[in-house]
Amino acid sequence: MRGYMIVFPSSLRKPLQAKYEHYVQDLVGCQVFLQSDGTYIGRVADVISGFGTNDTLQLKLRPTKEDLDQSRVRVCMVPFAKEIVPLVDTHANRILVAPPEGLFDLATSKKAKKLDDQAKLEKLKEDQEREREEKERRASVSSGSSEPSILRPDDASDNEGSYKKEEGNDSKAAA
Repeated sequence: MRGYMIVFPSSLRKPLQAKYEHYVQDLVGCQVFLQSDGTYIGRVADVISGFGTNDTLQLKLRPTKEDLDQSRVRVCMVPFAKEIVPLVDTHANRILVAPPEGLFDLATSKKAKKLDDQAKLEKLKEDQEREREEKERRASVSSGSSEPSILRPDDASDNEGSYKKEEGNDSKAAA
């Protein structure tokens, strides 16, 4: 079977054993927001292994007006560690991050497809809408209760503070 790709529906995937495990394909495409204020950061473009003890999220950052004017896309590598990625909700296609100061300043850029002025405006409005929806969702959570989550650092005290990929299986990332 070498050289063949085996495809099957995600409904037939093996159930994950720990509540902090996530299939990589469920993380890719998730929207990423700042935990502190709900600012929309971008989307998960890929999950990369081999950068030390943690997997790394490759984020395609929200384009700024300058990015759109210069036809560029910025990407940033974010360690998939509980201290930096305290909440993952794959059901809502949403991840919250608490990055150390300056992390997003380390973004690299590459050329992107040139957009006309109308497409640039639409892109900026789309990202503003994502951010507005996140802030409305936060406001709707009652002030006395904690935010609903799939993953919180407090819940994982038995793990060593980082997400880990299960050995021998490239298709899932685990906490």
